Amino acid sequence: MGLNSSSVIKIVDLLCEGPIEGIEGGSKGIYLNESPLQTQLGENLVNPDLVSYEIRTGGRQPRALPQLKGGESNTVMSVGEEVGSSYTEILNNDDNAVAQGIAGTKVSARNYGSGEHTVQITDPDIASIDLIFTIPRLFSSAQEGLVKGQLFDARIFFDVFIQSVGQGTAFKRIKVADADGVSEAFRNNAGSTVFYIEGISTTNYQFKVSGIELEGEAPWNIRVRKYPQERYQNDISHSSANAATIDKDIFRATYQEFEDIEKTTPLQSGRANTLIWTAVVKTVRDRTANSHCATVGMDISTEEFQSLPTRAYLVKGKKVLVPSNAVPRDDGSLEFIGSFDGSLGEAVWTTCPVCIFYDLMTNKRYGAGNFIEANNLSWVDLYPLAQYSNQLIDGEPRFACNVAVSSQVQAFTIFQDFASVFRGMMYWQSNTIQLTADHGNLDSSIVDPVHIFSNSNVIDGVFNYSGSSLKTRSTSIRIRYIDPDNFYKPNILVVEDAELITKYGYQVKDLLAFGCTSKNQARRLGRWMMKSEELDANTVTFAVGLDGALVFPGQVFAIQDELRAGTRLSGRINSSTTTSIVADQPITLPAGASPMLTCILNDGTVESRSIYVGASTSGTTITVQSAFSSLPLVQAVYSISTTEVNEQKFRCLSVGDNGDGTFAVVAVQFNDSIYGTADAGGELEFKDVTTVDEKPQMPII
Repeated sequence: MGLNSSSVIKIVDLLCEGPIEGIEGGSKGIYLNESPLQTQLGENLVNPDLVSYEIRTGGRQPRALPQLKGGESNTVMSVGEEVGSSYTEILNNDDNAVAQGIAGTKVSARNYGSGEHTVQITDPDIASIDLIFTIPRLFSSAQEGLVKGQLFDARIFFDVFIQSVGQGTAFKRIKVADADGVSEAFRNNAGSTVFYIEGISTTNYQFKVSGIELEGEAPWNIRVRKYPQERYQNDISHSSANAATIDKDIFRATYQEFEDIEKTTPLQSGRANTLIWTAVVKTVRDRTANSHCATVGMDISTEEFQSLPTRAYLVKGKKVLVPSNAVPRDDGSLEFIGSFDGSLGEAVWTTCPVCIFYDLMTNKRYGAGNFIEANNLSWVDLYPLAQYSNQLIDGEPRFACNVAVSSQVQAFTIFQDFASVFRGMMYWQSNTIQLTADHGNLDSSIVDPVHIFSNSNVIDGVFNYSGSSLKTRSTSIRIRYIDPDNFYKPNILVVEDAELITKYGYQVKDLLAFGCTSKNQARRLGRWMMKSEELDANTVTFAVGLDGALVFPGQVFAIQDELRAGTRLSGRINSSTTTSIVADQPITLPAGASPMLTCILNDGTVESRSIYVGASTSGTTITVQSAFSSLPLVQAVYSISTTEVNEQKFRCLSVGDNGDGTFAVVAVQFNDSIYGTADAGGELEFKDVTTVDEKPQMPII
């Protein structure tokens, strides 16, 4: 009798927090052993009658999955160990065989493969277990007569023991409540039962022993014993006295009935009784509250998969709030239509890293919402970051976040990771979380400075510049990202600077592109990092009065330093109109075309206007060609630049209050061309910031 198993595995996978958009393409986005249930053309790769599923996208009160009937949930613990061994023989030589030069032709001992295997269950919440077994080979072959070579039935005898380690009890043989195709062999003196399974199997036949209740206290040891001898001797070791009877009851084609060949003929190649303990299915009751959880329940027939397949899902994940004027694109990025009124719209699935960051900060269930209120974050600051992140570069958003957080980490660490997706930086000011990022303008125009510093408004008129060692500059950056073309497995992309490699050799930096599933986005990150390290070689620190409170981390400001420029191009304003200023000292315009005057206005903003070149530029009066939007602030600083000498731009890293009315500012060099370089490649474009163009003469000795 051939053995054909047709059991069904019911399994529930927890995907993530809900509600989610769903699984991309339904069956096309569900993968078993890395193969989709259905191709993109709609062709079924597995039999839909043998593999079925249901999805719950998550919500406050989701409808229960059919795989969780009775308030139970199951987890599968893989075992994958053989219990005992298959039938084997020990062969010896006889005199005739030795004379003929033939070795090992007679059976001197037979091993019917008795043995045992034990596993431990440690979870105290487990109520019951099911045992899954696989029989890859079970048969006996006829050795003579008309049926020679034909397969006949064989048997495997087994029983199950449980020990409550928590209570210190001994192993206790259980009565199997429900087992597919398993028969009762006998009852021992204690009334416990030994079972056997009979038939023919040349492929992986599976059966399940169900409904084993766990009594006592965890942990529990589960032991499965396979044997022939205990049917007669009740735990007494096997002896040769009953070997003939054992052979007859285990293998239908038994050597005891041989007539034409000797009973010591080797039979190992024609017999098998292999028992594999495949898995333990652990059942937990009354713990199936899956509110706010996206889940998938699957019924998988062993006719389609002989072992539990790996599962993977292409998920359009957690829905989050987005600006009211934002409309999701097909790829999850956002398109902004019209003006933003400051409110948030409905929750949608999006890859926008700024909206995901906001959701993680304010959610009270899985985020930091118990500590951070929505009014601690300002969408006045977040909205430009969201616009810049979702701007399309070569047909894809500049920054997209696709990641699953599956373990607990420090809150500040995970916030930094999510902020890194859009080059963000967090700081706390005025009882709110300030969020900024290293980004340019949407129209690729230059970034206007928010303030001007010169020798006239810093303490002692001194700027302290410092550089970094050339060894800190990477010449090759390896970016690790998630590759959707390789089943979302990690991949490495390399960005190199051939010129720097020639100069300094290979100086490799490893970089993790958090939440990145785009090769182009990873490449842009590598370019930006390499050029940022080039700019990081020039940092500035200085001390300033209350002007230091006007600059926040991440903002860009301008410096006009007389010592570096080689001439005085800035000072303070004695008086002003909207079309001219009176400087504190006479000014001579430097060489170069298109002279510009930059002033701080009464409202604190910074504006630049073209200087009218004529008689009015003599002395201390500077006239502009078009009026400022408001009066330049008296006693504030001004700055002059031309095509040949420009202000230096720096991005603020930190502002520290010294406690005495002064502030310590730390900043790094800023270059407007870095964003175009990161997006499209190329080299940085540096503007001249000094009039000192000739090398100094050698001292005369």
